[in-house]
Amino acid sequence: MPTTTIELAGKERELRYDLGQVRKLKKQFKFKDYEELAKNLQPEDYLPAALVEGAEDKEGLTIAGLEKELTGPDLDRAFIAFCTAFFPPRVAQMLAVAEETRERLLKEMDTENAKKMAALADQTGQTTT
Repeated sequence: MPTTTIELAGKERELRYDLGQVRKLKKQFKFKDYEELAKNLQPEDYLPAALVEGAEDKEGLTIAGLEKELTGPDLDRAFIAFCTAFFPPRVAQMLAVAEETRERLLKEMDTENAKKMAALADQTGQTTT
């Protein structure tokens, strides 16, 4: 299985999932395959526990601590690190491409929305900030 590093609880940690850890997480979160995990479970359901399970160095790392630590961009960063280390390389690559596409589309939507707001402001004589 692939590995990746991520900062968790103030410390750089390596994530790695062996077959026993994959089996344990499948049983704990009741998914039968990678596709089911990716499609049916939300990261908040499993991510903190999965990160603790996959961390090579668990010192000072707790599920409750990660639940508080992982917000906003940190949540995205942690999810991508988990996917990179947990899923087989082919699946991880597909997820990375999907995430890049999502980010690009969000930026395009923001740009398009800004243009529409500016045009509407021009029509109504208002200014936008």
